[in-house]
Amino acid sequence: AIPGSLLDQACLVAPVVVRETSLGYLLVLDEVGSGDGYSAVPDDAEFLTVTYAATLFALTLAHEHTSAELDLRYRASVVDALVSGHFLDAQDARRKARSLGLRDGAALRVAMLRPVPPDSIWAPRIAAVLPGAGAAVRDGALAVIIPGDPTAQELAALCELGPSVTCGVSEQVDSPELLPRGVRQAERAIDLGLRLGRAG
Repeated sequence: AIPGSLLDQACLVAPVVVRETSLGYLLVLDEVGSGDGYSAVPDDAEFLTVTYAATLFALTLAHEHTSAELDLRYRASVVDALVSGHFLDAQDARRKARSLGLRDGAALRVAMLRPVPPDSIWAPRIAAVLPGAGAAVRDGALAVIIPGDPTAQELAALCELGPSVTCGVSEQVDSPELLPRGVRQAERAIDLGLRLGRAG
């Protein structure tokens, strides 16, 4: 307890650590004692309980983090396969698109961003700006499959993911097997923008 502070009760603090990364802290406040208003020092049993709880939190958070990371990797590999044309036929392309959550018959666009913005920026921003979009790094550029008909504001937000990022967006394509054509259109749009002095 620290008299006169926000922490006027005795407490146990246990870090929630996975490898060398602190994911947070488990803070357990003790009940206020009857003597001087501050509780006694926690005993060994309480210390062990809090340490065990912090370990359980760490395992749970590590599992969630790993699951989210695997999901991102899987989605990126499917996006890469679609935009690269690595599918057996139109049916296989549609199956891959469905695994990304894209509806059959939905209009799609491809956006390319070059150079690739830092991971810490593009991954959460794309999810926030364009829900349902899938992205993958490909040949020094970020390829984004955009479902539906995005607004001008959404496309502008996508193209502002980095200060020096140049963005090209394709026309709509009607089916997933046409996504490689969308990639070529988006890449040509970037090249044209660079030639016209519109880098960034």
